[in-house]
Amino acid sequence: MFKIIPFEQKSLWDETVNSFKNYDIYYFHGYVDAFRIHGDGEPILIYYESNYLRGIYVSMKRDLSLLPFTNGMIKPGEWFDLTSPYGYGGWLFEGELTDEELFSFNKEYRSYMLVHHYVCNFVRYNPELHNAEIMRPLGCVADLGKTVSIDLSTKDAIWNNIISQGRNKIRKAIKNGITIKHSKPNRELMKIFKEIYDMTMKRDHAIEYYFFEDTFYQSLLDNLINYTELFYALKDDKVVAVSIMLYTNGRMHYHLSGTLSEYRNLASTNLLLYEAALWGNSMGLKSFHLGGGLGSGNDNLYKFKSSFNKQGDNQFSIGKEIFNNEMYDQLVSWREDQDAQFDKSSSFFPVYRQSSENQNEQIITIHNSNIKSVDKDIPKKIAVYGAGGLGREVAGGIQRINSANKENWEFIGFYDDNLEVGAQVSHYGKVLGGMNDLNAVDEPLALAIAVGSPQIRKQIRERITNPNIYFPNLIAPSFKVLDPQTFKMGQGNIIQDSCSATCDVTVGDFNVFNGANVLGHDVVIGDFNVLMPSVHLSGAVEVGNCNLLGVDSVVLQMVKIGNNVTLGAGSVLMVKPKDGNTYIGVPAKRFDFK
Repeated sequence: MFKIIPFEQKSLWDETVNSFKNYDIYYFHGYVDAFRIHGDGEPILIYYESNYLRGIYVSMKRDLSLLPFTNGMIKPGEWFDLTSPYGYGGWLFEGELTDEELFSFNKEYRSYMLVHHYVCNFVRYNPELHNAEIMRPLGCVADLGKTVSIDLSTKDAIWNNIISQGRNKIRKAIKNGITIKHSKPNRELMKIFKEIYDMTMKRDHAIEYYFFEDTFYQSLLDNLINYTELFYALKDDKVVAVSIMLYTNGRMHYHLSGTLSEYRNLASTNLLLYEAALWGNSMGLKSFHLGGGLGSGNDNLYKFKSSFNKQGDNQFSIGKEIFNNEMYDQLVSWREDQDAQFDKSSSFFPVYRQSSENQNEQIITIHNSNIKSVDKDIPKKIAVYGAGGLGREVAGGIQRINSANKENWEFIGFYDDNLEVGAQVSHYGKVLGGMNDLNAVDEPLALAIAVGSPQIRKQIRERITNPNIYFPNLIAPSFKVLDPQTFKMGQGNIIQDSCSATCDVTVGDFNVFNGANVLGHDVVIGDFNVLMPSVHLSGAVEVGNCNLLGVDSVVLQMVKIGNNVTLGAGSVLMVKPKDGNTYIGVPAKRFDFK
């Protein structure tokens, strides 16, 4: 037996969800209400019951007559498609999950969908419920990337599962004067949240879908107040980062988040997530789901999240179900007839809903603060701060990245406070202005800081307060990583030609690798370091912040470098140096400039 519980029957909806032992927040009436308001469709709860098995599935029902290319060929309320609500979903079952029961369910399910004019359904399965595994025998599951969960069973488990660099980031945030507070959301806090979140989305080139109206947040206050906790990071009594956490039935989810651009280097999010995990433990919750990377990829966002739990991976999977092939093909044909730009070979599902915005965004879910459009067909503007030799090298590197089809950058020129506006910089471009001009840019702009002094690089980054500026990693096509699964990197790094890394290498933010640098196993590099050409770091070397390693220098295995250290050209460092000093020679010894 199948039946639809309509959105209007709120009490029955939530009673049905709560009758299942393993329910999650994404099944609640109050959760999908916000996305109804956002325009995602009409929420419905599909209920199935047999003698031995029962199940529920939450979906957004979309009227196909509203699609512009149908042009009145479909009557309102005649044909529909379905999609999981923003986040995670899929069928939740209880009872005897034998092959016989499952295949009987599937036969009735597809028949019910066909009779009631549902053309197709797109599913984002819940990685923590592992409900994709149940549907796998039916052939409608595709595995994508991984997501990350934090074990909240004990405070020791939370801390011990964080990798060493992650712990250092937490300590760094505390040292930087970051404090974390949390409370139930209220109108004042939600106003602050929306301002910071919207600035974050704008900075990270989020598509329009990821900007929510006030009514969306009001729905959250009205319907999910008992299942929501808002965490925020303070610096000198100013909110610099904020996150909405959802929780129920032993699970907590990292829902929406934002950070002020000028405070991103203070590691406030690291401390915020750690404190949120501790709170979850105090509330008796069992897991804290952080989600995955952009497009479910093994990118920097995923690596950031995975730093909170070395053994916390979940498989993320999707489902693409077509119930009526004839009508599906008809919709594709109508779209193709009316849209010369339509690409029916796109992997987007259903393909007839493909657009220039959504075709690369479908599998991105909600659990991060850095959702970006990754469409390489759209040129992205980029500039370089610093018009000297390194600046010209970086401009040339951008050209090589484009030539290798790794990105599609539109290089617009240089910013430099020491040159006049309009000054020509070789054949690469002109000087566009200085720091004041950069901070006045009113549209998204990628920026590479091409200055060779570690300390000045840091000062420049701290002076950039424009939320429209973002800092991609510029990676030469020749960069080789032995084990990409264990390579982690932050933002704003420049990696020039012929560099390599082996396994379990972690790189922070705003470092420069000037060419032919070799990073051994388990190397950890902090922020604002500059490695001149042919620097070699042996296994398990740790490099802190703002260090300058000279041409052809070598750091032997397990040596730990702190901060503001200079290593002379051709030197071999064999012991831990003292912060703020220069070391020269083989073996390298402290050099006094008196």
